[in-house]
Amino acid sequence: MKFNLFNSKYDNILELIGEDEDKIKKIYFNIEIQSKEKIYTYINIQKKDNKENFENTKMIISIKKDIYSNSKYYNEIEYFWGHDELLDSNELILCKINEDDSINDIILKNYCNKFFLMEISNYITRYNIKDWKEDTINIIKRFKKNTKKDSNSPKKILKYSIENLGKNSLEDFYKNIIAISENIEKLVKNKAIIMLTDDKKEGVFKFSFNFDKCNKEILEFLKIYDSFKILDNKEYRRLKEASDEYIGEIISIYEEGFSDGEKIKLQYYSSIYTVLEEEFRDKKYITLLFDEVEAFLHPEWSRIFLYELIKELEEKYPEKKFKLIFATHSPFLIADVLAKDCIYLEKENGKIEARIDNNKKTFGANIFDLFKNTMFLESTFGKFATEKIKWLVNEIDSAKNYSDIKNNPEINYIIEEIGEKLISNKLKSMIESKLEDNDKEYYKNKIKEYEAKIKKIEEEEGKK
Repeated sequence: MKFNLFNSKYDNILELIGEDEDKIKKIYFNIEIQSKEKIYTYINIQKKDNKENFENTKMIISIKKDIYSNSKYYNEIEYFWGHDELLDSNELILCKINEDDSINDIILKNYCNKFFLMEISNYITRYNIKDWKEDTINIIKRFKKNTKKDSNSPKKILKYSIENLGKNSLEDFYKNIIAISENIEKLVKNKAIIMLTDDKKEGVFKFSFNFDKCNKEILEFLKIYDSFKILDNKEYRRLKEASDEYIGEIISIYEEGFSDGEKIKLQYYSSIYTVLEEEFRDKKYITLLFDEVEAFLHPEWSRIFLYELIKELEEKYPEKKFKLIFATHSPFLIADVLAKDCIYLEKENGKIEARIDNNKKTFGANIFDLFKNTMFLESTFGKFATEKIKWLVNEIDSAKNYSDIKNNPEINYIIEEIGEKLISNKLKSMIESKLEDNDKEYYKNKIKEYEAKIKKIEEEEGKK
């Protein structure tokens, strides 16, 4: 299955509609919460099989160099303290980040500083005591004293920071962040991810994945990242809810170069895959309702959407029976559906009426005919172009003499730009008919026209 991007344990893509839990579910489509491991695999395949469309597609790792001054906790502390001289801002830095620090150390130091600020902020904002400033300074001194012996080991300081916050149950959190930082360091050294920029202004490192081949180390790293980012871990989820911060604050992985249509396509297929593999695994009869599936899709992708969907469902779930319902404005979808299965909605006397019209043969019909016959269009031409052509007709009809039209640059330009040759030729004939009333002038102009053509032919023969 090429579109199975969702982590199957992610539990927030379904919303119950109505009271019957077994019948109707609404699926949320969002590529941001999908498995980065599977997106990486998908891009690898596409870069080989569909290189032209995925040539500029990238996966980027962005790592904050220092979150200290941008942290919400720092801002809270600064708000309560104001410009009090008792507290030096440098005192709020637990681990100083140096220019020659490794990526691994930068990530871990950032987390150490975050938890340190969290401890101070929690104390200030939760306790209303008389000498809170002096007590806060004592907390800072105690924290720094207890971590001083491990000043060269951000790993140990991070563990102490988590334990000191009363988060002893966050063993998985600690293991994951250690594994992630160490893996990134290895990937940088092995050239599996390549430095794009060291952005001084934004204070971030940016790396790009190397897609020369499907790298096993990258896949292992992304599996760990997925378990963290998608919040399978209950304790990490609790931490996020309590602190309103998560791994994306320091490390984020995102895609560049996907078109909106490609994102929508991935979201549809991968979300369906997740639901059918988990929530509806044991259901034999399933109805899928798509609301304006063509939104953001290129017309060609709209044209092949139903074919790809049916093929995907038949190959992957031969034991299931599907009913597919589309609410659509796209003739590309209607062209794949029998007339008896098309329901048209029309407004009559202020009410919406639903009807089937077996006389409108939709299956295998020409797209342009469907536009006109099933989309209730007044015309298959653009409204602005239609009004402009009407203006041209009026100008030609009302012209008093031939030269007023023939020498009008706007009229000539528009006629030459009209894509429908039948219309442009008709307008030209209307102009010529204005001249035919004056035979002498008409034939003089025709003679000049033919003489110019003869001269051009003679010149071309002379060159040969």
